[in-house]
Amino acid sequence: MTNSQILNRPLLIFSGAVQALSLYGMAGLGTPAVITDEMKTGVVALLCLFNFGFCAGWAPLSHTLSAEIPTARLLDMTYRTASTVNLVLT
Repeated sequence: MTNSQILNRPLLIFSGAVQALSLYGMAGLGTPAVITDEMKTGVVALLCLFNFGFCAGWAPLSHTLSAEIPTARLLDMTYRTASTVNLVLT
């Protein structure tokens, strides 16, 4: 097993759990009838935590998939096209 195979699964599970827990926390803080300023601050903090979870595991996955899905012959052109589109749109 390579290093990426060993580390990717726990990282994706951890980041998915962080995202799920932060979404449940935001739902819990946002559903009461009376919403205080502390609850609003908590939702913003959980949104930052959700962003951390996404950036830690799922955001880099697009580069991994674009490198592994195409055939070897199309890999260079596919990745070059995707990177160009990413630069143009960003």
